[in-house]
Amino acid sequence: MGPSTTDVAKPLGGRVRTVRQLVPRAAALASGRLAAAAFSAVWLLLAARLLNLSDFGDLSVILATTTVIISVSELGFQTALGIHTAQHRHLERRSFVGSLRRRMPAAAVGAVVNGVLYVVATHDTRWQVPALAAVSILCTPVYATLLTAYRSLGRVRADALNEVLSRILVLALGTVLLVKGFGITAAVGAYAAGDAASAVVVLVAVGRKYVVRDAGIPPVDLRLRATLPLAMVVIVLTVYNRLDTYLVALFRGDDAAGLYSAAYRFLDALTIPAIAAGSLVLSLTMTQGGRERLATLRKLAAIAGGLGVVTAVAGLFLAPRLLVLLYGEPFAAAGTCAILLLLSAPPSFAAATVLPIVVPFNRAGTVVTTTFVLGLNLVCNLVLIPTVGLDGAALANLLAQLVLCAGIYRLAVAQSRRATTSPPPPPGKKDGSGEADLETEPAEVTAVPCAYQAELDPSAPEQR
Repeated sequence: MGPSTTDVAKPLGGRVRTVRQLVPRAAALASGRLAAAAFSAVWLLLAARLLNLSDFGDLSVILATTTVIISVSELGFQTALGIHTAQHRHLERRSFVGSLRRRMPAAAVGAVVNGVLYVVATHDTRWQVPALAAVSILCTPVYATLLTAYRSLGRVRADALNEVLSRILVLALGTVLLVKGFGITAAVGAYAAGDAASAVVVLVAVGRKYVVRDAGIPPVDLRLRATLPLAMVVIVLTVYNRLDTYLVALFRGDDAAGLYSAAYRFLDALTIPAIAAGSLVLSLTMTQGGRERLATLRKLAAIAGGLGVVTAVAGLFLAPRLLVLLYGEPFAAAGTCAILLLLSAPPSFAAATVLPIVVPFNRAGTVVTTTFVLGLNLVCNLVLIPTVGLDGAALANLLAQLVLCAGIYRLAVAQSRRATTSPPPPPGKKDGSGEADLETEPAEVTAVPCAYQAELDPSAPEQR
């Protein structure tokens, strides 16, 4: 990487100050991710038809566990850098390198844990699968960290291009290897190649232009006591969004995990626009007062919820047919599951859009709310999956999403109203609620940006 040697650089990027400014940038980012999702969908359809159902279930499990491990091993360093970049409008090399140096050892440990989780759930002893997943776990921090800071500058083009081009690579390479009979190893290897390529290309293309040697700004605080609170919400939400796939495999086997994963793809793909809008909300709300932020919250929640209702209604009629048409007759058993999952579209869309408004201003409340929802989801899955199967996991997801959306919206409204009726605290100080100054400590909730995410997410802008 050849960062700028400018001693004092001009601020990079511009803040998103209105919903009108947010929409075209979110649309640009969403279009890239939708295109990426289209390529990923084609790839997964081919994988579902070229792999047997058991191996497709194993693939779903390794995708889920890898996403969780990447999120947990982030430890808030990536998010802290994104906040620092949004505040100072610069990305310094010492902050970027410092973030990576702290994150990579956790990623290495996570790669080992990922292999254990995979074997426990699938009983698959092929070492190549977790070994190739480890490549993704180690490469993702490089470009994920850089792109998070890049988005914090209000930029989206490189992120969208990376999404599309990496998916094309996964599709092309994975298809060739699967046709040649390399099985699940080929599928996981294609993801590893996509993540490795993204790490190199993003480091060179984005790093050279946006990483500066010295911007004359204070370094980002990368102490664990500062970063870990930022990571907690992301970790809890990622575990929450991947827990059901893992538990289905654990209780019902690989075939059931494959069926559930195929049904979940519909909700994942349709949530992408809401996630894209949410990933840019930080830049929009960062300088807003409480009354203006509350109006933005209500507008975004109404738009996202309305789109979710349309999606849910369409899913009632189309989901089972599309499942069979796209994946094949063996996947007809997941038709009801797909309908139930799409019924959670309204709260899922609203939560994905509103959540980034809440986290910067009430981290403690968000952690409590999301942890409660994770516990609720775990209990519901433990009760419903053994007794009802796939439909039980979908019902647990629906209930949890409703509770999550209600809790997040309540926190957002309460915080916005409190900001409206109270004068802002001095910069760097804390108000009576114990929360840090809103204008000096914003946070960004992003999903783990890696090649796997185009197939899996809702907790984040890019989907594995």
